[in-house]
Amino acid sequence: MKIRLGIIDDDSRYTTRLIGYFNAHYSDKLEIFAFSLPELLSNYLKEARLDVLLADPDLVPEGFTVPKTMQLAYFSNTADIETIRGVRTLCKYQKTELIYKEILNLL
Repeated sequence: MKIRLGIIDDDSRYTTRLIGYFNAHYSDKLEIFAFSLPELLSNYLKEARLDVLLADPDLVPEGFTVPKTMQLAYFSNTADIETIRGVRTLCKYQKTELIYKEILNLL
């Protein structure tokens, strides 16, 4: 079974590179969905589900309700931030293998 991974971030260059890496190395384990606007994410979640959402905290509305079947982690720019608004964070600029391991740990 593939993990349905959502990514919402306004840095399209970063997102494209991250998705490219995941597709090259974990295409048999991840199904990736990218969003650049909160409205697109909300509309998607009305019709389908995600297992994990990696998000820029500025793109997730304050009252966003995380579905029970989904795990949420925020991107941070530094490794020393553990949580934002009570939500676990992942350093955006670490080795991609470590991001993948953190995705597995979220589940």
